[in-house]
Amino acid sequence: MMKLFKNVLIPFDWWIPYFFGYGAEERVDRYQQMFGDTHSFLPEINGIVPNTLHVIFHSLLLLCIILTIYISFTTKKKNHLA
Repeated sequence: MMKLFKNVLIPFDWWIPYFFGYGAEERVDRYQQMFGDTHSFLPEINGIVPNTLHVIFHSLLLLCIILTIYISFTTKKKNHLA
């Protein structure tokens, strides 16, 4: 359960500092060192530039989360007790 919770929150580790600057100061040097030489197409905001691979991965993860929620609320549950 904790692993699922962690995997859902990992994208926020990129996007909260990127868009709002919260916690960006601590991440700028580390992100630049790890991802500075990778391809990116988004502009630098608050010193952070998400690389293309993370943008694709996080977009797909968000799509999967949305689809899972949608399917779970729209699928009729069968009564197996009858």
